[in-house]
Amino acid sequence: MCISSSEVGPGFQLRVELYSSCTVEDFSPGALGPRRANRLGGSVGCSSGKKIRAAFESAAVCGSSGGNVEPGRVSPPLSPDLSTLGPKYNLLAHTTLRIEHVQEGFKTHDLSLAATEDNPFWLPLYGNMCCRLVAQPLCMIQPMISGQLKVKLGEDLNCWENVYGVLREQSLLCYQSQEDLESEDKLLLVIPIKKVGSKLAKSYE
Repeated sequence: MCISSSEVGPGFQLRVELYSSCTVEDFSPGALGPRRANRLGGSVGCSSGKKIRAAFESAAVCGSSGGNVEPGRVSPPLSPDLSTLGPKYNLLAHTTLRIEHVQEGFKTHDLSLAATEDNPFWLPLYGNMCCRLVAQPLCMIQPMISGQLKVKLGEDLNCWENVYGVLREQSLLCYQSQEDLESEDKLLLVIPIKKVGSKLAKSYE
């Protein structure tokens, strides 16, 4: 399973919740058992499952009234068993992932239990889950900032040149002018951005 979002701030929180559902074994005769109905509603889409269950309920009502409901008359109300068809989900456990959980590999995260073994919907849990949380900075897919700046192109410490810089991905791209952005051939300098600073630059002629 993969969950993705395109607009997430640095203070985001991803809450993961685990639910379970009870399955009732007994049901009134002559209609679709709730165990099968629950499976049916879970195996198809939510909207389709509701429509299918509604059709079974309607058929059961017609069968109980002999199928002779006169026009203008209201059908008999559904029995309590029919009106409660469908799974009821209960929260078992949850955890919250944040920016500090972003890393290259998979990691085990502890679950906070929201139910106990005494609950009828309880399922045996290991108490943790394993997943991988990844994040891509916005600067990796689009330019973040640009403008005029001075850079040293030669060995002479007093020799500085005005360039137009664009911060994109993990590099500061330097052009002679803003008009040169359309052509990669006119790139003058690439200054890599590193955690410990930047000392090396690649010159393009």
